[in-house]
Amino acid sequence: MSSGWLTRVALVVSGLVCAAVVPTSAAITDEAFDACRALQNAEVIFLGRAQPAFAYRLSFEKEIQQARGKWQIAKKEWERYRASHPNLADDELDIALLINALDAESEFQWTEAHYPSPIDMVLTPMQVETAFRGTFSEHVYVDLRGLPPPLEAGRSYLFYGQRTLTPFESRIFEPTLPPREAAYAGQERRILEVAASATHGGIVYGDLTLDHALDSGRVTPLAGVRIRLSSPGFTFDTVSDADGIFLVEGIPSGPLNIAPDLPKPLTIADRSSRMVTVPEGGCVPARLRATHPR
Repeated sequence: MSSGWLTRVALVVSGLVCAAVVPTSAAITDEAFDACRALQNAEVIFLGRAQPAFAYRLSFEKEIQQARGKWQIAKKEWERYRASHPNLADDELDIALLINALDAESEFQWTEAHYPSPIDMVLTPMQVETAFRGTFSEHVYVDLRGLPPPLEAGRSYLFYGQRTLTPFESRIFEPTLPPREAAYAGQERRILEVAASATHGGIVYGDLTLDHALDSGRVTPLAGVRIRLSSPGFTFDTVSDADGIFLVEGIPSGPLNIAPDLPKPLTIADRSSRMVTVPEGGCVPARLRATHPR
């Protein structure tokens, strides 16, 4: 097992709450933080293999024409009856036919108003390999809406998206984040796998680094630092790995304090980054930046 993996697994039980350190690997990425946040917002998350894209016109003119035809038939039926019974304008059948025609007209007007205008799009079929959230079919379609670059057929991608044509079409999705090629999405997949298998609480995914004030933009991972996660009635200790990453599941939902035991004289520059709110069944990112006090 490589040194980038956490080999220690610790459990702390508080009432019925159980938290656990999750093994991680590779350096933390902004995309991994996006994956963490997406657990709260994305309606659909899946790993899928792209197929060749094709042009598609989504039109509901058939449904509109059917509603129009139904109205016209009902209207003509009432008009024929009225024309053949000029002195029975208020009989029960006349009233029933009139109500039927009015209902059909109302249905047509509703259909015409609620169905969208024809939409021309380029769809990329995706064969779902692993569904993390919201997909109930092995074959779905992605509308990138010009989001570059196009997906390469035969490659697998991690996709975060939403249905924008419900209830008219439930298998077409738009991305909420740029699709990420699976070969470069190891950390994101790990977060999603942990979330899919979790039975309670939420996930905290973060990194601990040293910010070099005199060298703008340069940070150094702080490995092997004990980090205490605590909230009322709950305390859990973990350790940052070789890349400064920590990933813990089973954290009770609600406010959480994150306190790294930094070597002196280091301190956390932004103390607000130590306070997060853990969502039930979700993931909260935590970026801790240590600095030398001036």
